Amino acid sequence: VHQQPHRGQDAAALLARRILTPVRLLVDQAVAVAAGQRALPPPGTPPANVAEFEALRVASAAAARTLEAREAEFRSIFETAAAGVVEIDARSLRYLRVNRRFCTISGRTEAALVGGGLRPDDICHPDDLGRNAVSEVLAQGIEAEAEVRLLRPDGAVAWVRASAAVSARAADGSPLRIVSVVRDVTERRRAEQARELLAREVDHRAKNALAVVQAVVRLTPKDTLASYAKAVEARINALARTHTLLANGRWAGTELHSLARAELGAFLPDPAKASPGKGGTTLAGPVVMLSPAASQAISMVLHELATNATKYGALSAPGGAVHLHWSVDEAQGHLTLNWEERGGPPVTGPPARLGFGSKVIEATMRDQLGGEASQCWKTEGLVCRIRVPLERILAGLEPKGEASAAIHAGSEAAPGH
Repeated sequence: VHQQPHRGQDAAALLARRILTPVRLLVDQAVAVAAGQRALPPPGTPPANVAEFEALRVASAAAARTLEAREAEFRSIFETAAAGVVEIDARSLRYLRVNRRFCTISGRTEAALVGGGLRPDDICHPDDLGRNAVSEVLAQGIEAEAEVRLLRPDGAVAWVRASAAVSARAADGSPLRIVSVVRDVTERRRAEQARELLAREVDHRAKNALAVVQAVVRLTPKDTLASYAKAVEARINALARTHTLLANGRWAGTELHSLARAELGAFLPDPAKASPGKGGTTLAGPVVMLSPAASQAISMVLHELATNATKYGALSAPGGAVHLHWSVDEAQGHLTLNWEERGGPPVTGPPARLGFGSKVIEATMRDQLGGEASQCWKTEGLVCRIRVPLERILAGLEPKGEASAAIHAGSEAAPGH
């Protein structure tokens, strides 16, 4: 009688073990399936149950392979994208993930961006802080685009156009992560700025050219209608030749040799038809890149000198010759041009009064280039010496810049005509 309670407990324990045994077996099978292993049911398990476990294992393994393939595909697209792609923590605003293209655009490594805990504003140009697309997304809660400048570690600036959107939200709807696509638009920006600068430069130079033309028309002596028309046409043609050189160089300036050849070539015979011993002209001096304004002024001076030489000086005689040479004194910051005539009609002395051309030369050098021009009428011919500050004539040179930026050593001689 007293043993009956113990028998009841034993019976309960046995029953529990029999009930739990299938559960343990089911857990074992589930663990095996999850690990991708074949399920080994205990003896006596109905074939239908075995097949069900095997189908579950096969399906689970296929799903895992598909997931891995998609993840690999996403990683490949992410890393090889032509645009920069970043993922940002919406709360701390730190970079969570960046691709190779963004590292190239920003000039930083993944370790510096992600491992260094950087945020978009940390690499943004100071003038563009708070204007990036991520800030717009957080402020407005919608997709946003912005064009800002990134400041690279070497100090270079990269213009980028970024679009951003929330990629994950918390249960309360607040942003968790933000994805941004970043495109480098530096070259486009530079091209736009270059076009704008060129348009302004052309507008400015066109106005200057019209002003010069007006001055030529107004100041050219009106002795006779024919001589007036011829002189005006010649001076305007000189300006046109300079404009052609400037246009060919995209208004960056002209080289002094090229300018001198263009201007003097209008007055001198064709070299192919020139006879030996009949004089001509020579050019010599270092390579000097002139600014557009200086190009126009110096071309007008050379035109006047050549015109005078053709009418009264060395180029009016069969054996006359002109030697134009120049030198640069970087220490003193000056360019000196020397025009020397030989072989023309004998010169008895300076003229009783300065002609219009001489006045143009002196006024142009003084008023436009801050220089000076002196003329000496020697017996063998006119010698004109022109001296101008480098900072007023060199292409791309600021007033306090380095003269050597637009000057190269060397000389060139044009064969006699």
